[in-house]
Amino acid sequence: MKIKYFLLFLATFIISGCATDKRSIVENNPSDFSQIKKETFRGRLALRIAAETLEPDAPPRHFSGGFEINGNPQSGELLLLTPLGTIAAQLTWQPQGAVLIGDGKQRAFPNLSAMLRQVTGADLPIDALFAWLGGTPLQVPGWTVDLNRHADGRILARRETPVPALELRIVLEP
Repeated sequence: MKIKYFLLFLATFIISGCATDKRSIVENNPSDFSQIKKETFRGRLALRIAAETLEPDAPPRHFSGGFEINGNPQSGELLLLTPLGTIAAQLTWQPQGAVLIGDGKQRAFPNLSAMLRQVTGADLPIDALFAWLGGTPLQVPGWTVDLNRHADGRILARRETPVPALELRIVLEP
């Protein structure tokens, strides 16, 4: 059960991302995030999930850890790391499907969205997460993103609707 929560946190982190300073948006059409080149993003993330959909009187859930992601919304790999830097889980995806390897088990999913929904319990805006990693404030209904400190390697994204409310904080490695 611990690995599930850690994976949730890391999955959310990957979507909203930690990144290097490299920009991966195609120059001729910066609004088309399906054309993002594969880049490697690294850092730490923290995900807080509000308690409104949990058991009565349950506290919010909070997850944090390291990550390394290589790819784009269509294909890639995400490594979720323990505080000691060992691999807690590996997520891979491509147009044909997605695979989660963790806790000695492998699970297949039809796509990255379905895998992240299973891991986190929430729908995450995959295209927007990759855009945010690159420093582009792509708007998504229900979400607000603060990229004011992106140059310092910091991203803050919040979702108020639909429930559960989520807060994702990312610190990118230089």
